[in-house]
Amino acid sequence: MDKYLEYRLCYVDNIDDWNTFEVFFTDNFKDQWGDDWDDRPADCNAGEPYEDENHHITSIIVKFTGAGDTIFGGKTYSAEDMNTGKACWLMFENVIFNGGTTLSEMLDRIRKYNELDDRGDIQVFLREENN
Repeated sequence: MDKYLEYRLCYVDNIDDWNTFEVFFTDNFKDQWGDDWDDRPADCNAGEPYEDENHHITSIIVKFTGAGDTIFGGKTYSAEDMNTGKACWLMFENVIFNGGTTLSEMLDRIRKYNELDDRGDIQVFLREENN
């Protein structure tokens, strides 16, 4: 898993119920692209990030539990919008995940939130191929 810690958030896909998401990270954020990433909203149009010899991808599953509201930028914005800073990919309470956030930064924010907030938590599940 250590080799993925500097990969950057490039795409988020809602899995179910607007509280569980697959979060994708790339080792080539500047040049990363996917199908219809310039179409709005990402939730209805965009596909997972392309992966080839110049773009390596990993992903985690993130589940938000508790009373807080989850905001998913993909309901309104394109993947391109979120990866260029026009909107965040995900927000839960005061925890914000923008395009370009490293996996290490995301895990650190989740850890800090879970230690400080007792209203719910953010769970992370590793994809089997990442183990």
